[in-house]
Amino acid sequence: MLPPQAGRWRAFTSQFADIVESAGYECIIPPMFEDLGVFLRLGDATDVVTKEMYDFEDKGGRRIALRPEHTAGICRSFAQHRPTTPWKVWYSGSNFRYEKAQAGR
Repeated sequence: MLPPQAGRWRAFTSQFADIVESAGYECIIPPMFEDLGVFLRLGDATDVVTKEMYDFEDKGGRRIALRPEHTAGICRSFAQHRPTTPWKVWYSGSNFRYEKAQAGR
């Protein structure tokens, strides 16, 4: 995204953050890369896992993937860190899928 659209987007996200944080939500920034297993547990036969993910083996031999969506990483964070509930978080960021953008996604 280039100026001036980038500036408008940043202003929008800043205003959004102010509104939701005043309602008690906190910002969470999930990792851009996740262990591939986070997504495999969602269902081995789902389109996201079988057709739409960018995954690879890193230099340490781990299978990792660029996040195709945020939900799995947010759930993994909740399970791993066990925050107090209710856990009110908001997030924003890019997702990476091996497909053309579609309406409603």
